[in-house]
Amino acid sequence: MLLVVPKYELWFSFPQPGILYVASTARSCGEKVELIDANIVSAQKFVKALLEKAQDHSTIALTVSIAHSASAFKISELVREKFP
Repeated sequence: MLLVVPKYELWFSFPQPGILYVASTARSCGEKVELIDANIVSAQKFVKALLEKAQDHSTIALTVSIAHSASAFKISELVREKFP
């Protein structure tokens, strides 16, 4: 399972503990879990990592709030285009 934290569209950032709970629960069930956070790498590095890591996972999940919505929409379009 590849978990993705989209880029915040606010002037401040805040932690997203929900996706970490999902990761912990999935791992405890034996799932291989990786997390990519768009807020800690450049956009180019994020897209590169997303496209490389997505090939190794059957599930890609995004955390979404109003602060992430525009970025999450773009990421989901990219994933659907590259991995139909």
